[in-house]
Amino acid sequence: MGGSVMKEIELTVQDVLKRPLFNCAKIIAGKNGVNRKITWSHILEVKDIDMFVNGGELILTTGINLQFDEQHQLDYVKKLIDLNTACLCIEMETSVKSLSEAVLSLAENHDYPIIIFEQTVKFVEITHDLHTLIINRHHQIITDLDRLSTKFNQQSLQPNGILKILQELYHYFQQPAFFFGHASEKYYFPSDQKLVECSIRNFLEENEENIFNQRFIWIKHQTFVVVPVCVFDQIWGYLFLEAFDPSSNDFYTLVLDRAAIAISQILLRFRTIEERKQNLEDDLVRALLLESTFEYEQFSSIFPIQYLKAPLRVICFGLRENPIDSNHPHWEEKKIQISMMLRSLLNKTGFYTLLSVRSHEIIAIVFMPPSVQLHTERDKWNQVLDTLLNINPGYFPTAFLGISSLCFQISSISKGYEEARYVLSLKNRNISHTHFFDEMGIYRLLLPLCKTDALKDYIAYYLGKVLEYDKQNDSELLKTLAIYLECNASKKEAAERLFIVRQTLYHRIEKLKLLLGANFLKPVNRLALEVAIHGYYLEHNQETIEISEKL
Repeated sequence: MGGSVMKEIELTVQDVLKRPLFNCAKIIAGKNGVNRKITWSHILEVKDIDMFVNGGELILTTGINLQFDEQHQLDYVKKLIDLNTACLCIEMETSVKSLSEAVLSLAENHDYPIIIFEQTVKFVEITHDLHTLIINRHHQIITDLDRLSTKFNQQSLQPNGILKILQELYHYFQQPAFFFGHASEKYYFPSDQKLVECSIRNFLEENEENIFNQRFIWIKHQTFVVVPVCVFDQIWGYLFLEAFDPSSNDFYTLVLDRAAIAISQILLRFRTIEERKQNLEDDLVRALLLESTFEYEQFSSIFPIQYLKAPLRVICFGLRENPIDSNHPHWEEKKIQISMMLRSLLNKTGFYTLLSVRSHEIIAIVFMPPSVQLHTERDKWNQVLDTLLNINPGYFPTAFLGISSLCFQISSISKGYEEARYVLSLKNRNISHTHFFDEMGIYRLLLPLCKTDALKDYIAYYLGKVLEYDKQNDSELLKTLAIYLECNASKKEAAERLFIVRQTLYHRIEKLKLLLGANFLKPVNRLALEVAIHGYYLEHNQETIEISEKL
């Protein structure tokens, strides 16, 4: 119905030729221009026509005040063409006996219809008829716009409102309609337009900054009218409609503007609901991390009861060094985008996720559904990590996540958060490169010792003399000891890694024997030294993990 709708609303030269008053009319030039749009009609019997013409008019004349020799005919018709009038209608024999071949050729070349009346007609009846027709069609436009606007508003309150609005656009214009929101949010109708949707999406990704002020765009030889969907003066998406006739610019945009307003109301309602849910989720996560008591009924809408006793892990995502300003006007939008992206990714794997997005970090409490067996749980995580590590890095640094050990009680969430932040801390300091607390090795044992003086005492007992010697002599005995032990006491390999000659290494080993004892390589002594070295690196520039300060 798209073409027929536009023809019903737009008046063309071809439509006029079918009117009863044009029974005696004949088109003698510019037949290819019969689809030119007519916006009004004018009777013009003057030479200076510029001030009377706006474009799109059907011009009626007898030529009574015109000198219609060949040159004047050419000048007159050329001016009408330049002024973008729709066509010229001349009553022959009254003043104009004939039109020159040059005039007819000019009209033909510009697809500009010239119509002649071969007998006397009443121009006043023609203008009355056409003006009535034009006004009625304009009234039809207003009626259609009002009806469509009401329909769009009604559909905006229904489930799948955006898709229903696109469906309504399709049924009215008989042309495919598309909506593209933030991230991967997209809708289109009919459903067989997947390839076209991909073409538009690719175009948007490459040209989004340049299309704000455009109303018509061309993609792979197809013409689309595009209207931004705005909420609070911000663009939240774009509405596309394949255009049947690009010259009907105003009508397309009038309809799509009303559809865009209805879609913006849907988006705003979704965003408000999502923000309320996110704020409630933030409160729940904070309560769980602080081990404070909470009323389950308060959070039952976002926390299904079957997960109260489900196994879980805590993930800590560190954001970039320059934290996102939570007072920034776009912060809430970014917060929703990040949480939706992460939630979608984690939920696809079958996990249930509670998220709290802060300006400096994101905390995810990930519950295992009953369908996930514990012995296959790590396989699921490997799938998640493959995607997470290739995620858009806009908000995240290189080492951006730490994952706790498996917890089996809600009361263990604060401990899981501490473990996840501990993993992230070690990764940021290049002490460890694993994502899981489970794989931290000796550092799992050292974590609880970090909170007491026991680790410092242990380091001082086993490495105190070496550290003191390095401090007094500006030497690298500790580094030498660490690498020597890592190389399983291979002098050749250790010298190469230290970039020193073996003789220098022999000298340093002798010094270590004096400070640590000749038996420092015995298994029990070596193990103690290795633990002390790891503890020293852990203590060096240690980040204190205090949950209450972070929340």
